[in-house]
Amino acid sequence: MWLLLLLICGFCCRGPAFAQNGSLTSHRNIGLLPSDCSALLNRILGGNEADLGEFPWLAALIYRSPKGQLGFLCGGSLINKRYVLTAAHCLLPGSSGNTLIGVRLGEHNTATPIDCNSDGECSDHPVDLGIEEVLPHPEYDSRRSSQFNDIGLIRLNSDVPYTDYIKPICLPLEEPLKKSFKGEILFAAGWGRTESDSQSAVLLKVSLPGVPVEACRKVYGSMDQPIGTSQICAGGEQGRDSCRGDSGGPLMTADSSGSLVVSGVASYGNNVCGKKGWPGVYTRVSYFTNWVLESLKP
Repeated sequence: MWLLLLLICGFCCRGPAFAQNGSLTSHRNIGLLPSDCSALLNRILGGNEADLGEFPWLAALIYRSPKGQLGFLCGGSLINKRYVLTAAHCLLPGSSGNTLIGVRLGEHNTATPIDCNSDGECSDHPVDLGIEEVLPHPEYDSRRSSQFNDIGLIRLNSDVPYTDYIKPICLPLEEPLKKSFKGEILFAAGWGRTESDSQSAVLLKVSLPGVPVEACRKVYGSMDQPIGTSQICAGGEQGRDSCRGDSGGPLMTADSSGSLVVSGVASYGNNVCGKKGWPGVYTRVSYFTNWVLESLKP
């Protein structure tokens, strides 16, 4: 539904995180999450190109159009060797007729087979994987204006080979369910629409201010779109936003150790990306962590 708008339009151990919620500590699938995940926050200041390998969990979802053309229309986050977290609306058939056929990991610039930075560092070839199963949240209903429960999982058809450029991100297991994020800076990344093109070939990143749910309700209430506690709002600054094509991608925050966790999943926003006073709406991952754990298989 919507990717990153450019300017205008160390690994964490999961151990301490589980101490916050006893019900998750003893979950039978807790061992399916990686022991090392995420990376330290690194210089995310505005809407610009991400560093090579800065977000090794970023996934680009591959779709085939009715005419057979391939494209990246949604994003996602690798959370273990077999699962990608994304938005439910990215997994269900839409009116466009595009079909989800795969997931690309380890990508930076979709226009080049090998990506290198100015220091001469080059990444590995990106890896394309097939899909064994898609799991949209069972209570998601695309016909509802609220877009509540817009979260889902992709089970890949084989284990992911971890590299310096492909690694999972941590779930927000220490994050309070009703955290407002007021006064905090959150981070988004993706290959979505920019001010000059319908899609960016290179991975972009942007920092966004957190917006309390109460303030977000006042904005979207004018469009008869309710905002609930299972959602997070961020942005609302002129020209700084996620945008079409970023749907399903992560909204990231830094935990107490400075490591990034996936706090939100990009869901929807104003039809005009980066419009002042209109924050983007993200599914709150902490609200659905138990569902995610219940859904995982070895």
